Amino acid sequence: MKYIRKISCNELLYADMQEVFHAYASQYVMKIKALKNKEALERAINEAVQFNSGTNVLLKGKSFYDAEKPIELKSIRITENDFWNSSFFEEKIDLNSGSILAYLVTHRKDKYFVLKISHTAMDGKGGLLFINNLFHHLNGEPMEHYDNLLTDRQLVKSLPHCSKIEPKMPKLQPKNSRHVKSYTQARRVICFKGYTNSLVAKISKVFAEEFKDDSVKIMVPSDLRRHDRANKHCGNLVLPIMLKIDKTDNIPTINGRLLMGLKNRDELNIKNTSYFCYQYLPKRIRHLVMRTTVSYAEKRRRFSIAGVVTYLGKIPIEKMQNDIIQISDFISIPPAEPLGPFITSIVEYSNETRIALCYYKGQYTEKYIDRLCEKLKEIGNEK
Repeated sequence: MKYIRKISCNELLYADMQEVFHAYASQYVMKIKALKNKEALERAINEAVQFNSGTNVLLKGKSFYDAEKPIELKSIRITENDFWNSSFFEEKIDLNSGSILAYLVTHRKDKYFVLKISHTAMDGKGGLLFINNLFHHLNGEPMEHYDNLLTDRQLVKSLPHCSKIEPKMPKLQPKNSRHVKSYTQARRVICFKGYTNSLVAKISKVFAEEFKDDSVKIMVPSDLRRHDRANKHCGNLVLPIMLKIDKTDNIPTINGRLLMGLKNRDELNIKNTSYFCYQYLPKRIRHLVMRTTVSYAEKRRRFSIAGVVTYLGKIPIEKMQNDIIQISDFISIPPAEPLGPFITSIVEYSNETRIALCYYKGQYTEKYIDRLCEKLKEIGNEK
């Protein structure tokens, strides 16, 4: 069993989040147009894992080790009517065994290739690195080398960064939320043709309008890999830009503020990589702190952020066509986030846009979510 590295404070937080609340993983759902060889696909998954140490890891104590057990490509059938809200997506990943699960899923007449990757081990971009490598291998192309040796704190400390104190998180009041009875996640997928300019800013504006406050904050995860020339790392190398939005702001203003945040490297705050003594507390105390903090905020119906908007970029779906499997659709499902009511993950490919919305079941009425999804879908008409 090969030792990889100590986990970061944020990764420990994600692991605790799963143990206390719900599954905390990125779930990549690829609709299958044709599958000719299941065994060859399973073999390719494991060969892609073995090519780069640190891809599929297990957690022992507070350290990552390479998982030695091969990944099994399991076949399951979902009989529930609502595919996106089936219990399949609530499955937790046992980090004592590995950080990646692979499935061939049948729902009615549709078939899907699903990869679940624990957020404790890899962020969304890291997961895409693995998926791209897998399809390089399936296409007979050379795979790319990357590693999982770098933490967010190590990368930020190697770069010029702000030493400012993170502004105090606000206590935002939503318009229509209800108490959460259980932390069961719910999902919607919004699809539209074409690409939309300033998509992150437009979604952020929609979320801001769902709050009573005149000014809110949206969390926009920023990929730290853009600051590293090598850019050959998986792991969790994402830190947030806290995007301030006033109700009077228009889209150009919001977009300009986001671009300025990226230009000024606002996410490069070393304080975002460690939470005082959290990583040194015993597990039982950490879980108690997490439950108490989230429960107190939820009972008062106050959120620290109005939502999370994640943009994963263009997906090379044209390269996901080979003699073993052919993919016709690609959607990235994020885990829900207790700090805010909504989280989205955006992907684009072949002049198509897919927005996955995740929230807690029962926190909002279905009628309210229907209206919110219509607002998000209308963005597709604003080219």
